[in-house]
Amino acid sequence: KLRRIGKKAFFNCKSMKSMKLTSVKLKKVGSGAFKNAGKKSYKKFKISVPKAKKKAYAKLLKKGGLNKKSKVK
Repeated sequence: KLRRIGKKAFFNCKSMKSMKLTSVKLKKVGSGAFKNAGKKSYKKFKISVPKAKKKAYAKLLKKGGLNKKSKVK
């Protein structure tokens, strides 16, 4: 199971459109991990997460550089 996403893991993945996280054990997202990820279409960029972890993961992902316009669902 995924426990952490490393520093700059998806940095500058501009054409990325979506991501699905199925792990419920994610504890840390490194700095800049999602900076510029999905940059070509921030409003359309979506990350699917387990319902029980939505609020916690949204907070972690934003700290990891996820743009505010991107959606965590």
